[in-house]
Order: sequence, then C-alpha cells, then structure tokens
Amino acid sequence: MKKLSLGKQAEIVKATIPQPYTIEFEGETIEINPVLGLGQKKDFTEIVWSLYYNADKDGNFDFRPYTFDFATRLATIYCYTNVKIDFAQDVEKYYPLAQYSGLYEAIVESFDSTITRDHKTLMESTEKYIDRKCAELANIDAFTAKSQIDLLIESVLTKASVLLHSFRDENGKVDIKEVFAAVSDVKKLADQDGLVGKILDFRFQP
Repeated sequence: MKKLSLGKQAEIVKATIPQPYTIEFEGETIEINPVLGLGQKKDFTEIVWSLYYNADKDGNFDFRPYTFDFATRLATIYCYTNVKIDFAQDVEKYYPLAQYSGLYEAIVESFDSTITRDHKTLMESTEKYIDRKCAELANIDAFTAKSQIDLLIESVLTKASVLLHSFRDENGKVDIKEVFAAVSDVKKLADQDGLVGKILDFRFQP
C-alpha cells in the first residue's frame, strides 16, 4: 500500500483546516482562532485546574468545584480569541465577562460542526484531567498519612527493641516470649482506631 506523502498531507490540511476568522461583539471585532494546537489544549486544561484547585485569601489550597463552569468559559475565551486575559492578576474580575456578557456564547456559537466537536472533546478531556488530579492528591494525602503512621510504628519498634535488650539474660540471649509480646502490642495498635494517639501515648520504660 502506497503511503500518502508528507507534501500531499500538507496540501490536504491547507485546503481543509478551519482558518482564523472574526466576529462582531458589542461593537468590537473579536479574532477567533478555531484550531488549537496540543500545547494550547494543555494550557486550557491547566487554566481550568488552576482555578478549580487554588488557594483562598488565607493561602489555604482547596478544591473549588463551583469554579469549573467559569474556568472553562474563561479558558475558552483566552485560548480561542484575542481577548486579553491577565492571569497574573485576580482572575475573578473576569467572572462577569465569562459568565454573563454573552461573549462565551458568541464564540462557541460561531464554531462550525468540526470545531464544536473539538471543543466538546476538550471540555470532556479537561474534566477527566481534573478527576485524575483530584485522585492523585487524595492518594498523596493517604500516602502521607500512612508514612506518618509508619514512622510512629517504627519508633515504637525501636523502643521495643531497647526494652527487649534490657531483658537479656546473663548469657546475652533474648527472651523470645518478650519479642512475641512486643510484636503483638504493635499489631494491636495497628488494628485499633486512634492509632496515632495510641502510639503517642504508648511508652516503653527501658
């Protein structure tokens, strides 16, 4: 089977790819670039994520699902048009523009069927990206908590070791019953609720 040459592919793309165009909105000419590259699509998803998971005025990061619609609208305006959006400033000032001015609607309504499909796919991919990022953060939180518990258990085991050394007999042998007892105590701690508090309260007296 003969492969389609790169030159012929370029000709096809040039003849079929949607070209930039303009629309009129509230007396202003808005330039629209209907075809986003992969880098621009990545920017789109990152914009949405940065608004979805962001810091409050006190600097505490948290999930903000209520920003999703605003974020996707703002990302659409930024990535598809020449409307200036300064992300270095407080982006909430763009909320009325994105939500209520009708600009977003004018943009997406100007898309032909191919770009509408592309934009819809991008929105769906962005939602999946956010779901994955949320799951990653949840896993990190769980791992961090487990690591802290592991460190506490390691501390208990270390103290248990010191304790058991104090029970060595005169021949330098360890009483195996004491070893089993120490391991059993640690296992009981791990199987009970309030593990962190129990470990913090647990004391060996070497």
